[in-house]
This record gives sequence, C-alpha cells and structure tokens, in this order.
Amino acid sequence: MGRLLNWLVEDHWRVETPEEELWGIDAIVPLSYTTTKEKLTAATEAALRKAADYKKKMRQAVLAFGNCPYPFRAAEKIEAHFKGEILYREWLKSSDYLDTGDLNNSIEEAENARDTLKVNGITPKRVLIVTGEMHSRRAHYI
Repeated sequence: MGRLLNWLVEDHWRVETPEEELWGIDAIVPLSYTTTKEKLTAATEAALRKAADYKKKMRQAVLAFGNCPYPFRAAEKIEAHFKGEILYREWLKSSDYLDTGDLNNSIEEAENARDTLKVNGITPKRVLIVTGEMHSRRAHYI
C-alpha cells in the first residue's frame, strides 16, 4: 500500500509551481504538520527546508510560520526551537523570519500569517504557500 500511495502522490497528485512563475513573491509560508518531542515531523521539516530554499532565492520575501500547540504540552515551543535550529543550519538569521504564533488548523495558520505580517507593516501581494504533496493540489488553487 505504501508504494501505491507514493506512486499516486508523486506522479499523479502533487503539483509544483514552476520556478519561472515564482516572481514577485512577498511572503513565504511553510505549513506546519506538528512535531514530536524529539524532532519535527517529516512533512513539517520538508516544508520548512523547501521554504528556506525559496527564501535564499527570494531575499526580499519574508518567511513566516506558526507552530502547533495541540500534540502535547509545550509542543509549540519545541516546534519553534526545532525550526529555529534548522533555519540556522540553512544560514538564515532570526531576522529573516517571523513566528506567527500558535495554530490549530490551516485556517488559523493563514490568518495568523496575515495578521503577523500586517503588524510588521507587510501587506504581501503574492504569497507562496509551501505544503506537502497531499495538500499541494488544493493549495495550488488558492
């Protein structure tokens, strides 16, 4: 079953925006898929690393992300810590990104990103949402 699901997702479901269409991005928002006590989930880490790659190419864009508080007590703090470590290893400084706070679902995540950007004087015209393969088709059409 795992191979079938991978085949379906990789070859028939996943949607990626071609690099040439990624001009004028003002904000990059990697979606969170929670954390464990030991490390970020694979999907959260993959989205964050992809977002970091985009941030390095689009220096003018702000990177903004939130953290999930619901898996266990203080999960949001642990997730923020792990994300900070990864971004540090990716050569990004804390001034390169904004923590948008706690989130419980994708709608809150989007609203928190919007509100945090606004508070920081940023009104993006183009936002790049970095998500996992399973959500890419829906997110592509937002």
